[in-house]
Amino acid sequence: MRSLRWLHERSRVTARNPDGRSKAMVGVCFDVSARKEMEAALRMAQERYQITIDSAQLAVCEWSVPDDVVHGNVHWYRARGYELTEEQAAERRETGFGEMHPEDLPAGPEGLARACIEWQGRLGTRVSSPHASTAPTSGALANPNQSSATRPAIRSR
Repeated sequence: MRSLRWLHERSRVTARNPDGRSKAMVGVCFDVSARKEMEAALRMAQERYQITIDSAQLAVCEWSVPDDVVHGNVHWYRARGYELTEEQAAERRETGFGEMHPEDLPAGPEGLARACIEWQGRLGTRVSSPHASTAPTSGALANPNQSSATRPAIRSR
């Protein structure tokens, strides 16, 4: 039985003959089979995740806090009152802090880290921050048709 292995090789010529042909060479060879297997497993897991999200029509978004950019899937935008196509949802970017009342904004990195922990698990959305691990965020989904007076507040303690 033959087993397939993935190898990564790096080499270079260290000396040449007067006619230009290689005379000496050094190199290393790494077995990267485990990495290739992990990459394939990750691709499969991502595909299963995407199929689950699409089949269940779950609203999912991700907020990159350092850049203050929020990206959601089509179901997330529809839950917020937008009627977008899949293509429009894929291209759309919003700000996360722009949806919050000024009094609800976390104060500094420590406040942001506390808010991420407090918000964890309420909606199943994720926040990426250099001061807090990527964690689910919170609050009610903001509806663009809802006034700020009736919009549920996102409060951090």
